[in-house]
Amino acid sequence: MKIKGEHREENIEESKLPLQLEESRSATKGSKEVRRIRGQQLAKQRKWRISLETFNEIQKLLSKTNGKFVGDLMTPAPLVVRETTNLEDAARLLLETKYRRVPVVDSEGKLDQI
Repeated sequence: MKIKGEHREENIEESKLPLQLEESRSATKGSKEVRRIRGQQLAKQRKWRISLETFNEIQKLLSKTNGKFVGDLMTPAPLVVRETTNLEDAARLLLETKYRRVPVVDSEGKLDQI
């Protein structure tokens, strides 16, 4: 798999890591360590690719804004959960609405987290 960077192109299969294992480590532990390190490399490369895709999506959205304000696009009465909401109920709400995030409000109704 090839991933293009700003000024370079990397071939993931060809990237080598200098890995030295202690003699006391078994081959199984060593292979797990190699997989863990390889997974970290791939995660970093995927993260870069995702952030680039997100940037491109934002550019497309900006070209369609035509002077709109944030308030024009906000949900007027969003679904929220309280800090005391049962986790099963919150999960059910996410599944039923297909939302990825739900605002969490405190006892006064002020935003605590998303």
